[in-house]
Amino acid sequence: MSKKKVTSLVWFRNNLRVLDNISLTKTIEESDKTIGFINIDPNDFNQDEEKVLALAENIYEKYSQCENYVCNVGSGITPDIDPNKVGLFLQRLRVLNSK
Repeated sequence: MSKKKVTSLVWFRNNLRVLDNISLTKTIEESDKTIGFINIDPNDFNQDEEKVLALAENIYEKYSQCENYVCNVGSGITPDIDPNKVGLFLQRLRVLNSK
């Protein structure tokens, strides 16, 4: 009898720790495939452009080794968020992921 394949989802909130994350380690050990779901605080887009780009680079650095990851903006784009900064963030992730 073949073993059932398991795909797991690990949900990250504001804390993007991967090195000492017990639930992530256990999930990787027990699953055939692990998908990281990153929930970003929309207020992160209220920072200057340099910090928004650094956030994208930080996410890429930590999760690029994963087969898959999903990046979500917590409660969505609220009226006080500059959509250009969201675009800047997404463009940086696209460039990094295309390497």
